[in-house]
Amino acid sequence: MSRTAAIMRALSAHPGGLCLTAIANEVNLPRSTVQRLVTALEIEGLVDAKGPNGGTRLGPTVSSLLATAHADMIVFGRHQLKMLLDATDETCSIVTAVNARAMVLETMTAEHPLRVVLAQGGQAPLHASAGGKALLSVYDETVIDRLFGSRLEACTPNTLPTRDALRKEIAQARRSGIATSRCEHLPGISALATAVDTPMGIYAFELTSSPA
Repeated sequence: MSRTAAIMRALSAHPGGLCLTAIANEVNLPRSTVQRLVTALEIEGLVDAKGPNGGTRLGPTVSSLLATAHADMIVFGRHQLKMLLDATDETCSIVTAVNARAMVLETMTAEHPLRVVLAQGGQAPLHASAGGKALLSVYDETVIDRLFGSRLEACTPNTLPTRDALRKEIAQARRSGIATSRCEHLPGISALATAVDTPMGIYAFELTSSPA
């Protein structure tokens, strides 16, 4: 079970997919063992071994399971999303953390010409998204050390380059209650977010825009 969980965590950190050899290196298991476990996971729909780049990635069943697990929050948060959308006329989302990534649970899209369209189940690195930073701001400080190395994955030229730079932004988000992302995940897309502690757990409400 622990070996299967390790494979799932490795794939969660690499949404574009990994080849079997790369998975084996990530989880420190023989390639033959990884192939056997991946085959079993594929039968259950938990992984897709025929990704667009020929690699293995998380399968559709995972998104379905996550949506079911967070169903109460999605229902609870829709009214708040609608109020936020009406007040700002910008795309609004509920975000949760999945390992080192922020995942969109529910989203409502603005209707103006420069609106941002986000996909339910879409993911972004925690360190490159406003929702991810908002979530990190309420977690224990040691979580940053567990999730990130000294250098951070670069999504755009604006992505924070180091763990120390991320730590400074998280400290600011703790003080202000607002986390921001300025073209750090995708060019031309900025966002702000705040974390909300609910009876269903901690989530982030994110406001995303594409400035003219």
